Amino acid sequence: MEKNTLSESHSKTFDKMEEKKLKRIKLSIVIFTIVNLAILIGYLVISLTVLTKHECSDNVKPLFNGDNHKILNSDKQIIHDLLTRDMFVYDSSKNRILSGKIGMNLVLDDYKEITTKEGENKNDYRIWFNATSRAANLILDVTTSKKSGSITCQTYDWTINQKPDTNYANQEFEDCFNLGDSYWYGQAENKNQQFWPINNIEFKEYTPYLTGLFGDNWSSILERYWLSSNGVAIIVNQTIPLFVKKNRTSFCLLASSKEPYHNQHFITKLKYDICKIDKTNVKDSYLNKLQLFVINNYFSKPSGIPDERMFKSPIWSTWANFKKKINESTIKMFAHEILANNYTHSQLEIDDKWQVSYGDFSFDTQKFPNMASLIEYLNSFDFRTTLWVHPFANIDSPNFLFQAFNFLEVRAPDGLRPAFTSWWDGLAAIILDTTNPNATNWFYSELEKIRQTTGIDSFKFDAGEVNWLPKRFWLNDGSITPDQYSMGYARMASRLGRMIEVRTGCQTQDLPIFVRMLDKDSTWGYDNGLKSVVTTGLVMSILGYPFILPDMIGGNAYIFNGEDIDFDSELIAYPDYQLYIRWAQLTAFLPSMQFSIPPWNYNNKTKVPVNQICRELVNLHERLVYPVLIEYAKNAVETGEPVIRPVWWIDNSDEKTLTISDQFLVGNDILVAPILDENQYKRDIYLPRGEWIAENGTSFKGPLVLKSYQAPIEVIPMSCHFTQKVRPPTGSRLLMLFSDNLSNIYSIFEYEETYIIIYDPMTPVRSCSGKYSGGIPFLKELNEEEFLELKTAFENLARKKENHTFDRSRPTGLFTSRNDKFIVRMGYYDEFERLVKKHQQDYVNSLQFEIQEMVEMVDCD
Repeated sequence: MEKNTLSESHSKTFDKMEEKKLKRIKLSIVIFTIVNLAILIGYLVISLTVLTKHECSDNVKPLFNGDNHKILNSDKQIIHDLLTRDMFVYDSSKNRILSGKIGMNLVLDDYKEITTKEGENKNDYRIWFNATSRAANLILDVTTSKKSGSITCQTYDWTINQKPDTNYANQEFEDCFNLGDSYWYGQAENKNQQFWPINNIEFKEYTPYLTGLFGDNWSSILERYWLSSNGVAIIVNQTIPLFVKKNRTSFCLLASSKEPYHNQHFITKLKYDICKIDKTNVKDSYLNKLQLFVINNYFSKPSGIPDERMFKSPIWSTWANFKKKINESTIKMFAHEILANNYTHSQLEIDDKWQVSYGDFSFDTQKFPNMASLIEYLNSFDFRTTLWVHPFANIDSPNFLFQAFNFLEVRAPDGLRPAFTSWWDGLAAIILDTTNPNATNWFYSELEKIRQTTGIDSFKFDAGEVNWLPKRFWLNDGSITPDQYSMGYARMASRLGRMIEVRTGCQTQDLPIFVRMLDKDSTWGYDNGLKSVVTTGLVMSILGYPFILPDMIGGNAYIFNGEDIDFDSELIAYPDYQLYIRWAQLTAFLPSMQFSIPPWNYNNKTKVPVNQICRELVNLHERLVYPVLIEYAKNAVETGEPVIRPVWWIDNSDEKTLTISDQFLVGNDILVAPILDENQYKRDIYLPRGEWIAENGTSFKGPLVLKSYQAPIEVIPMSCHFTQKVRPPTGSRLLMLFSDNLSNIYSIFEYEETYIIIYDPMTPVRSCSGKYSGGIPFLKELNEEEFLELKTAFENLARKKENHTFDRSRPTGLFTSRNDKFIVRMGYYDEFERLVKKHQQDYVNSLQFEIQEMVEMVDCD
């Protein structure tokens, strides 16, 4: 009985123990589950944070496991975190303006220790990556390279500290940067994705960063330059064998010696500068200042301006209209039609195909029996002539063998034999080596012979991009990157004068020649159609090429064979009349106009007077836009400022302007908002800060959105054109001179707070509504000598009171000359509201000044 009782007692105790044990197990499981969930949630949060903040962090292992993994420079505006590979750049207000990842391709196992050292400058430092036996010792130097006022640049320089008897030529360096919430500009002309800003351009595989078409990427004009609306610029050294990839959140730089950089015979390195501007005191112009700093310190300002007649009057090309079907008769007919339809001209361009074989420098006598006689005939009608040329020699050209025997062409890697390439007019060709002085001198001399023997005035240089080089090649200068080929081509062309046009640009901003956009398709979109004319122009401007030559009005009217252009087709895909007119309207406000498909071809094909509209557009360009272009072209030579400008150039602090891709500025004076969509007859227009006057005299004060602004197809698009008023500072002395025998461009001179405004009210400019208006004031400094000369002239004129009559119909105190040519007043600025009006009396009646002093004058002649 006792046994049973004890047994039952033990049993109950055991059951209680088991129950407690079970509870402990259950509790442990719950705790374990909670802990793991917490770890998982924490991991997810960290992962999401990394993915959100560091878009270029794709599965990168930490470089460093120690405690002192963060490098903070002295002013605490740059942080490198070796644990995560993060690099952060801050402005003076501690706002993050750039982030990225450094050393993306470095493998932790290859490095036994990483050490850092502060440089001589307090904000400079060096990172050593001390390698195991499997790798090279790597060094990243960060040094302050340039500093000017509010702008500071630091150089990031990856190099290899090579061990004896080793070769690390295949070492690659990869750094990536996040686009963040800023907008980015620059990069390159892009044939199929010409967006503005460039954030949405994508090329997800590494592509050689060279001129030309590599897949669907890049195009003929390219610089290693990216500009951020956060006030940061990235500029990659020109000697680096650079590859780039980009998506909508980040872009990466890769230095690698693989093709097509095999021409280089030195160890790979990655070197770039990051420049930032302190926006504290320049919030409305920080982008302008940073842009000009880059142009003046990393590139070059133009050394002069191109031929002025090319700015003023249209170029007429045979290409889009005739393709290869040209001869003496077609050239004469084309010239007569231009004159018969009352068009002006800067030159007539004879395009493909004037020679028997590509590579010849002699004319096809079946087509052109006497070229000198034809040129003389065209000259008699004041036509200048240019000739299409290229760097190729097909295998059937006599110059093929001449170049090969004289080592003038790009060679095979062994340097002993020609390297064959293909291009749009030949499957077996060689290409001139523009890095070889003997080759460029020979090519130049052959073109000079053509000029001397025929009277041809100048040349249109086609091609010149790196993608036309053979797959495996050897350049005469083996120490350079392939982009030097494009540079050499453009520089060779510029030796022939300022009437030259090229279509490739890379580090050639200093040349005083026009740079042409790549051939445009006769379509509406950003994929090389009408919309891309605006965005390409903006990209070219930011890259430092102010002398923009848009392609043919209406596009090239190509026939496509699948996805490829059929260059041999004799058919022409004429653009719709709407597309043609809208293209002409846009081009009227660009630095040069270029026709090929004639406007008169649309006669009797539509009720819309296409020919008349185009004539009026040419007239508008010559009378209003051309003088503005010349003024700002000269300014580009002095300052490096673009002629065609993004809308944000007026006010960088206006975020709405940062993404405008369908408007642009001519200087700071004309805002252009073209129609870029089919069947569109009105549009919204954004006016930035400032006071603006529409073509009909209506005044607006920006920033402002003009909703549904009317722009019918039948009229000149002056409804999309505005002039910005110039406002002298309140309290400034103001001398106003109104004249009708000066040019239709007004000059505003400034000297010691004195402004002299010369305004020509009687030069008419036709508007959309059929009314007339004047032109645009300019701001320009008057030096002391000019000021004293002008003052003396005014004093002399003021003494001749007998030549003046008092006009009581004018405001009290205003004197005019007898012939009413001049009206002069001197006073203090009060209100400058309605300066630009339709007629001279409107200007006078609307002036609101507190008259302090009057100057009387007569005819300045």
